[in-house]
Amino acid sequence: MKRALLVMIALGLATASCHADENEEATAPPPASVAPVNTSAAVPSSAPKPPLVLQLESLVEDLQMPSETDAPIRVFWTGESLDEPKPADFARMAGLQLKRDEPVETRSLSELLDAPATEETWMSDDDKKIARRFAELRAFLNAHFAEIEVLAWGTTQKQIVVVGKLENGFAGLVTLVVET
Repeated sequence: MKRALLVMIALGLATASCHADENEEATAPPPASVAPVNTSAAVPSSAPKPPLVLQLESLVEDLQMPSETDAPIRVFWTGESLDEPKPADFARMAGLQLKRDEPVETRSLSELLDAPATEETWMSDDDKKIARRFAELRAFLNAHFAEIEVLAWGTTQKQIVVVGKLENGFAGLVTLVVET
């Protein structure tokens, strides 16, 4: 099965258990944290997590997306399957809401992960270790998903959602960044 990865960035859209619809309004999360996501929208709580989801959880454990907030990165997954999902579908899968007329910008995965995955000579040993973890995450995403895209919306405070199509649904990452 062809695998696709979409990365979405949304301005303050996380809520604990939202079911996004293209006609619903977005709800802003607290600025310095990532709200819990609804991981049970399409997957029974007793369903086992796919191996790729378990690997993603391991890769992002205690990892924070560097920005003015340094927010944690969380994993979500759903067994839902769609032929031609839209940004609002991915937002809903991640437990987020997206305004119907919100402009969406396309970016690349490199734009998202290259800077935090780059080791510099001036970095501390701890910072270099974090950069290596981001490089591992980027390599994992590139190895297991194809057609990587970044979709972004919002202005300064942005919710980032990485969504990958799996054989049995979708999985992804959620975090918060501030771009000034």
